[in-house]
Amino acid sequence: MFENQIPEFPDFARNTPLPPTKLEFANPAPEIYPQEGQPPQGWGLSFMITQEPGVTGRGRNTAFWAGIANLFWWCDREKGVAGMIASQVLPFGDPNILGQWFACETAVYDSLS
Repeated sequence: MFENQIPEFPDFARNTPLPPTKLEFANPAPEIYPQEGQPPQGWGLSFMITQEPGVTGRGRNTAFWAGIANLFWWCDREKGVAGMIASQVLPFGDPNILGQWFACETAVYDSLS
């Protein structure tokens, strides 16, 4: 599950962002989890894979996904942590919730060291 199933498309979700069909449900988002230098992305079996360490402290091959009501989860097997931010806020990609997700994830990784 945690292996990239489409290595031939390292930027499949980055270079061709789809505009939301209904702006009341989702904000335009070029990338859910931006990374410095834009390393390859991956797709496991039903989730995105951060193939390189992430800006929040993620290890390699961390699985993550999100739900439309700004629900975000990640599972980092390399560092032995996982977490979830859950809200019931629309539209998807709310900047306040995205900020909380990044802050929470960063706090988790900061507490490991």
